[in-house]
Amino acid sequence: MTDQYCKEEIDTVTDEIFSKENFQKFEWENLKYEPIYNAFVNNAEKHYLHPGVMKNVKKDKLLLSL
Repeated sequence: MTDQYCKEEIDTVTDEIFSKENFQKFEWENLKYEPIYNAFVNNAEKHYLHPGVMKNVKKDKLLLSL
């Protein structure tokens, strides 16, 4: 990531952890290029999206690309 002063830093941008049961509920191929943010938030055991990235994310435009 690069901040407004061009300082670069390596950081975790996103982290999604699912239980095996929740992961297997998804028909991943059917979700291709569909908005995925709410499904991840509602089903992940752990969901993290870096605040520096989140401020520019349009949740309804966050698509799953396989």
